[in-house]
Amino acid sequence: LRVTSTELFDFNSSALNARARTLLDNEVVGKLGEFATIQYINVNGHTDRIGSPQYNQKLSEKRAGAVRTYLVSKGVDSSKIESRGFGKTQPVKSCPDQKDRKALIACLEPNRRVEVEVQGTSK
Repeated sequence: LRVTSTELFDFNSSALNARARTLLDNEVVGKLGEFATIQYINVNGHTDRIGSPQYNQKLSEKRAGAVRTYLVSKGVDSSKIESRGFGKTQPVKSCPDQKDRKALIACLEPNRRVEVEVQGTSK
């Protein structure tokens, strides 16, 4: 199971919004019951390119950590979850033509994401 979730975080934030919790409940927590065993869950956080590499690295780690904490709060075994941040190193959208900052933030939104990968055996 591989889920890429965008729109989990507001710009410059690592707090899960209400939409994020619903998405995680439906796309991750709700599907964990399909597994007989779970070997591991990777939670990878990403940011857009706005800001310094150091800042974005920390923000991506905080985003991955927020998702990890949420999954644990839903009963997922914390020892199975590994969270990592990739900063702005793996963009899915570049937006080279955007000059306006507000438009650029909106265009780069897909890069502000968390990818959750669950590896295990199906029931």
